[in-house]
Amino acid sequence: MNNLYILILAGGSGTRLWPWSREELPKQFLSLAGEESLFQQTVRRMTKIAQPSNLYIVASDQCSALLRHQMKTVVKFDHDPIIAEPMAKNTCPAIALGLAYLLKSGADPEDLIFVSPSDHIVKDDEAFKKAINLGRQAASEGHIVVFGVKPTRADTGFGYIEIDEERSKGLPYKIVSRFVEKPDEEKAKTYLERGNYLWNGGFFLFKAKRMMEALKSDIPQIGNPASEGYDSLISSFEDLPSISIDYAVMEKGKRRCSSALRLRLV
Repeated sequence: MNNLYILILAGGSGTRLWPWSREELPKQFLSLAGEESLFQQTVRRMTKIAQPSNLYIVASDQCSALLRHQMKTVVKFDHDPIIAEPMAKNTCPAIALGLAYLLKSGADPEDLIFVSPSDHIVKDDEAFKKAINLGRQAASEGHIVVFGVKPTRADTGFGYIEIDEERSKGLPYKIVSRFVEKPDEEKAKTYLERGNYLWNGGFFLFKAKRMMEALKSDIPQIGNPASEGYDSLISSFEDLPSISIDYAVMEKGKRRCSSALRLRLV
């Protein structure tokens, strides 16, 4: 089975929860659901999925001291797990940076990479682990896997994933038809009624080489320097577009036949 690496994205500023969450102390570092912060819970959850030696965190330099302080109460690392972004550039450059760093550090292009936000609440860790193990099959087959959440209300604060039920028949995962950005209330109600839409959970699983190919073809401004290596990407980071992985890659995923698995987060 392919080796599995974890990339936790911890660079968000959490401005939607202001004033509790702010630039100096984003929400992932707050204890909003238990004694541990959301970030600490994420690290603990990820150590149940992969060895600590395969776990890395992508975040800004200014958060590094806080990251190290919170991590040491959860797990002991024998390596430096922090991949520092020179500046915040949204999720696509962050994932590209993590990918380039892993390849530079010895990861094989065939290895799998699971990308996780640092601020989600997951109540059933075993179900979460089971979904990821199932996703490894799809990712090993060359899919870029996104993990969706069954919607419980017509929420306009989430992006949505439309499932192609016909093409998904007989598969242990679902084939994605398209990604939809945050809709208005009427569209959200329609998606809920149709039943073949999931909230985009922000989790992704893919082969290292598969994502690198996608970056090069879909957003060469990021993919080209990333494919040239970590040092090349770092030197050009300031000039990279600030763009989410959804806009840059996943919305173009239909021709790559991306797949989805359902998670129950909250």
